Amino acid sequence: FRSSGNFGQGTITNLGNTSFALTADKLDLGNNEKVLLGGSDELQLYYDGTDSYIKESGGELRIETSLLRIRSLDGTKIMATFDDDGAVALYHNNDSKFATTGVGVAITGDAIVSGRFHRSSIRSGFNTWSCKCHTESA
Repeated sequence: FRSSGNFGQGTITNLGNTSFALTADKLDLGNNEKVLLGGSDELQLYYDGTDSYIKESGGELRIETSLLRIRSLDGTKIMATFDDDGAVALYHNNDSKFATTGVGVAITGDAIVSGRFHRSSIRSGFNTWSCKCHTESA
C-alpha cells in the first residue's frame, strides 16, 4: 500500500496482504509489517514478532541530539550515554564501567584484556600503577 495523499482515521483491513489501524496518535501495524521511507525504501522500521529492527540501506543512519541515553526496557537502568561534548559511557547494571575522557578512557572495575598489554601506555591520576597480570589459556 502506498499513498501520496492524506487519509483519515480508522481501521483498514485486508488492504493487499496488510491490515493496520490509524488513529489520531498512532499507526498500529502487525508483525513483519514495515514502515518504509525513502524513494527505494532505504529506511525500514519493523517488528518480526521477536525482535525490533531499524534498517538503513541508502547511506548513514544519523541520530542528531545533544545527549543520547540508551536505557533498559523499563527505563530504570542506563546502558550507554553519548554526550555531544565527546563523552561516551558504557554501563553494567546501571554503573558506569567504561567512559571516554579528554585524555583517554576511564575504566571502573577489572579489565580483562586479550592480546598484548603495554604497561608504558597506562597512567593513573596519581601517576602510579600496579597490576596483578596473568594470562589465561583459551
